[in-house]
Amino acid sequence: MTRTARPILRIAALASGVALGAAGCTSGGSHADGTPASAPVSASATASATVSAPASTAAAQPAAPLTAAQLEGAALSAADIPAGFSVSAASSDEAFFASASDTAKPASCQPIADMGADDGAIRPTATADNNYLQSARAADLVFGRIAAYRAGDAEKALADLRTALKSCTSYRSTTKSDGTVTAVTTRALPAPSLGDAAVAFELTGTSGGKAMVIRMTEIRVGSSLVLFAGLRVHGTGAADIPAALMAQQVDNLKAAASS
Repeated sequence: MTRTARPILRIAALASGVALGAAGCTSGGSHADGTPASAPVSASATASATVSAPASTAAAQPAAPLTAAQLEGAALSAADIPAGFSVSAASSDEAFFASASDTAKPASCQPIADMGADDGAIRPTATADNNYLQSARAADLVFGRIAAYRAGDAEKALADLRTALKSCTSYRSTTKSDGTVTAVTTRALPAPSLGDAAVAFELTGTSGGKAMVIRMTEIRVGSSLVLFAGLRVHGTGAADIPAALMAQQVDNLKAAASS
């Protein structure tokens, strides 16, 4: 994503968060998941339980989050993507999901703006970002992020997003950098049947008479999230997020978690 494209996202006040909800439902055959996990057991409590309980019934320890190196290895490469696409790793100032640049009102809608963001209420421990271009559709941009979370946080982030989308069919979003206010509406989309749970939705933002549509998908794979956004920078309508990209990214992330 070029630097010249970022102001378009900021003006639309729909950048980064997204993060990433079929308006609160699990349509399209996605798993009925997303409920918050219980708080992790403290180290001392775990040690005590291990001593007092038989080995066969001792609680399993949560898996450690994937490392930055593991995520980078799982990120889609040129060999993974469909014909007609190109992929490039996004730098920190180009990553669509990096910053929760907008403040949502009412505050209950903030998980939409926080989707996958480094500075949201629930923060990933490591991330890897890609930008995708299509030779046949130069105006359509697709952005991807894979993000690792501490035990329970990925489930909570997805659950919070679902909860927000149930009531936030419309809200107002203010860009922190310049105070631009955007009226945002949400629309449910069928969620892909991928990973452990998934949500999908569409955001339409209108500011200064300019409207922009962003399609969003968030998929949980264990303690990690796969996030995609599709944006059409010229013309009308929205950019599709190719199913092949999402499926391959989920497969790569599963392989990284099992290795």
